Amino acid sequence: MPSAPHEARRIAFFTKENGSWKETKTLSLQPVHGEAVSGFLRELGTLVGDAQAIAGSSIAGIAYSVLNKQGKHIFEITDISPEQLSGIAGDIAMMEAKRKLSANVFWHTRPVETDVAGVYSLDLATALEENPDLSSKMILKPFLKSTPFTELTILCRHVPNWLAQEQTLTITQKQRGETLVVTVTKRLCGEASS
Repeated sequence: MPSAPHEARRIAFFTKENGSWKETKTLSLQPVHGEAVSGFLRELGTLVGDAQAIAGSSIAGIAYSVLNKQGKHIFEITDISPEQLSGIAGDIAMMEAKRKLSANVFWHTRPVETDVAGVYSLDLATALEENPDLSSKMILKPFLKSTPFTELTILCRHVPNWLAQEQTLTITQKQRGETLVVTVTKRLCGEASS
């Protein structure tokens, strides 16, 4: 049941300590209107402190926007009970695990710098097999666009068409069994296109 317009709303704040989520405090806040909003937001910023997650019966509008920009986990719940709080902690742990897994998957699909500075390598064939939702363009374009490199060695089954058409790159290839070893370097200014 929604809160009455002037009814105080309870908000719980959470922080991760020693690997688990703990409620740091629960407060009752009165709704504010008009000019009081800016004062409320300053007070809310102080109240939030180091909390990484906020749960309440109604967190919307400017308060939601401010907390969201701060990267806080925000939950709307009907009642602040131990069961609800436990569920929130579980949801946050699941979100963090998914984010970490996603970051790990991304890391394994990026070219890795070798012992020689500026020289990178990537087993593109394996990266694509292990991540069928990715394409060679999704894996390589960000690297080519943002990473200064002198040489990139790619292990693949074939040279991706889009890569072969890149005018700013020189591409050489050698067959090694079923694997193609592709070496990519940046084309020098006076180099003729092949």
